[in-house]
Amino acid sequence: MIKNYIKVASRSMYRNKSFTFINVFGLAVSMSICLVVIMMVADQMSYDRYNSKADHIYRICFDDLNEDHMFSAMATCAPMMALTLQDKYPGIKQIARLWRGS
Repeated sequence: MIKNYIKVASRSMYRNKSFTFINVFGLAVSMSICLVVIMMVADQMSYDRYNSKADHIYRICFDDLNEDHMFSAMATCAPMMALTLQDKYPGIKQIARLWRGS
């Protein structure tokens, strides 16, 4: 029975070559896009999971509302913010300040 199905499908694909090409090409492109999206999501979900205490790590961000009423969020803050936070909140054990250097 399965042999008959394969024979009929191959004959149909041979008769309709352009239609078969369009279908196979579309399937290949859609599967490759799906795999790329899955890999991107898996990469994003695994970010910073190597640290055993990843749930204790926080990032301080600065939100700004300029004169044009445009909102912008930046991953920067004042240089003394880390020391001030460490002095005011005793639950902070360690700090790390990052900056772009030359």
